[in-house]
This record gives sequence, structure tokens and C-alpha cells, in this order.
Amino acid sequence: MAALLKLEEPVDFAAADGLPVELVFGLLSPENAGVTHLHALAAISRLVRDERTHEALMEAGGEEALYALLANATDRDAA
Repeated sequence: MAALLKLEEPVDFAAADGLPVELVFGLLSPENAGVTHLHALAAISRLVRDERTHEALMEAGGEEALYALLANATDRDAA
């Protein structure tokens, strides 16, 4: 199970790049998931490192738009 939160106000978590956090991803996986959760984290990392995807996520108008962006991006990543 995964969750994406788009914060109304950025939060300073003292990130290495010095930028405040605007998107928060949460990932829950069963104890016996093995490395599956690591693959999911890697996929999320690739998504948000892509400047176009990051911009689109930040400009998305609501949860349906966010879901569509993530679904399209993960389909593209799997190809």
C-alpha cells in the first residue's frame, strides 16, 4: 500500500539539498515482502527525480490527477 501527500505548505526537514519538502510518499509492506519494498522505493525515487514528472505532480489539481500521473508514470517506467 502506498500513499502520496501533496503538502499545502512545504516543510523544512533539513534535507541535503536545502529545499523544503512538498511531496511525501508513504509505503507499507508486509514483513515478508523481501526486497519488494526496496524496488518500490527505487521506482518512487526515479519518478520524483524526473523533472517533468515532479513538475506535473506539483501542478496536479487533485487526487484523481495525481493518481493518473502516477499510473501513467509507473506504466512508462515498467516498459
